[in-house]
Amino acid sequence: MQSVIELGRVVRDRKTLPIKYPLPEVVVIHQDNQYLQDAKSLESYIIEELNVKKLTVSSEKDKYGIYLKAEPDNQTLGRRLKGAFKQVSQAIKGQFRIVGFPESSRPAEMQ
Repeated sequence: MQSVIELGRVVRDRKTLPIKYPLPEVVVIHQDNQYLQDAKSLESYIIEELNVKKLTVSSEKDKYGIYLKAEPDNQTLGRRLKGAFKQVSQAIKGQFRIVGFPESSRPAEMQ
């Protein structure tokens, strides 16, 4: 549950929403039902730490307009591809849209 709180704080920082101002809701989206149950069991702790009024857990990312996208690691690709970097980078950005959740348990970065 540490990742839920850390990501919540990161989003607040990026949107310049101080912790002292309560938000109406936080939504936790994950493919693993056990993860969602764990988050729900620690609902009071998450609500207190993020200063929100309601915690919602779901595995339906489409319901909330969430999509995943592929972005190249520019530094690594630049070193390996040199002159072809720009073409490959544009192809990756333009063609890939990830439909499902990633197989890793690492949470995706929120934007």
